[in-house]
Amino acid sequence: MTDNATPYYQPLTAGIPYQQNNPTPYQQQPIQVYQPVNSYGSNATYKTPCNCIVGTIVVIFFIVGIGIFSFMIATGISSGQTETILFAFIPFIFALIATILGSCISLYVIINISATLGTIIINKKKMCFCFSKQEIVQINDVQQVIVQTDYSTNYEINGVHYNAFEVIFKLVDGREVKGCSGIIDKNNEGRRAFQIIRNALPTRIVFGGNLAY
Repeated sequence: MTDNATPYYQPLTAGIPYQQNNPTPYQQQPIQVYQPVNSYGSNATYKTPCNCIVGTIVVIFFIVGIGIFSFMIATGISSGQTETILFAFIPFIFALIATILGSCISLYVIINISATLGTIIINKKKMCFCFSKQEIVQINDVQQVIVQTDYSTNYEINGVHYNAFEVIFKLVDGREVKGCSGIIDKNNEGRRAFQIIRNALPTRIVFGGNLAY
């Protein structure tokens, strides 16, 4: 035997009978490889349900307050009654409270995850749109995402109790950015939020919270 001779090897399938139409127990079945659901690389958007209850209350308070205020002012001026003009500021206070609520409470929140830009843009839309707030988080700065029940808020609709949920982004520098909070967890909305956010972010990011499953 020379140095250039082809070495002999034993085929891995040697000795195993081959049948095309009737596989034997010896034939290797395809190995099922687990593929994560994560689809990072595609942009995704999660929008919370509209907080219609609060929105309706704010609108009613504002319209009624401004309406009564305007009527009493007009009546007081036309009749020359100073007391009527002074009492007109009572309904005006209701309109002012409605304006404050509209500037503080989010009507809905949009979490826009862009793999293209590498950012998470959180838009919190208020009843008074001039008070709407936007916050931008870099995906590379996110260490953990918490999706959990928000025990500070609960809802009762037609005698049915609903919990609320919140989404928190924990950054590598220790800061916490609240994506949304006080969102009604009706029809598994918290679970849906988790799935959208989880599938849009890299698998390296850890998820926690009682709704992250």
